[in-house]
Amino acid sequence: MKKTLFLAALITLSSIAVQAATVVITFGVNSLAQGTSSMDGTYLGEQGKVNLIKTGSSGGSYTSGALKNFDGSSTGITLVTGAGACGGQGVLTADNIQSSHNPDNSSKFFDTFGSDITTGNNGGCINKNSGSYTMQMRGLSAGIYTLTMLVGRGNSFGTASSTYDLTGNIEGLSATLLDYSAGSNASLSGTTLFSESGAGEWALVEYTFTVTKDNTTLSLTSNGTGNINALALSSIPEPATASLGLLGLAVLAMRRRRA
Repeated sequence: MKKTLFLAALITLSSIAVQAATVVITFGVNSLAQGTSSMDGTYLGEQGKVNLIKTGSSGGSYTSGALKNFDGSSTGITLVTGAGACGGQGVLTADNIQSSHNPDNSSKFFDTFGSDITTGNNGGCINKNSGSYTMQMRGLSAGIYTLTMLVGRGNSFGTASSTYDLTGNIEGLSATLLDYSAGSNASLSGTTLFSESGAGEWALVEYTFTVTKDNTTLSLTSNGTGNINALALSSIPEPATASLGLLGLAVLAMRRRRA
């Protein structure tokens, strides 16, 4: 009985070890000085470390420092914004989100990114007044990933219309428009996201893809004025690798028990 309980506990701990590593990113407003820092935040209902990237008031692109995983560990990933930050206050404030576009007065995407990283000064965005811009995530290792992206507008400064495309040394790209999307006339054409966001409207999209070689740069292009508010990049262990890891740990544990 003790051996069974011991192995069950080991498998549970091993499962935690092979879960996806996630990099969560939010953006500051342009009244904040440039910089990259780590803050406490919520993602999918869990507490962890979120990368706060501030581009400053210059309106130009900004290259972040090395980003952290949600568990606080370091990564070799950096982000180049490709565009400037939004205005003097966060565009996704709770009051503006809970508007006529949400008759039930809900803020459903908080279930994903958490109100602590999507409102106020930490709830900024990256955008451009006209044309297009490209945001890059540099230094990805080969493997399977998901990228969850929040785009939206909480203030009344017109309508942000844009399409979004993901490119790089990747294959098997697919996209899903999540149920939390509200208003915004959001839709997918293949893997291209179209979003036309007015006050209190947003879209959540999830991309799944395979990075084919180490040190890959992932490019996210917005054709239009559209905002990018928050990102979560998760690397997913391949099933075979995860299973071998669990088996190896279980065998090692049995040998130690016999000794």
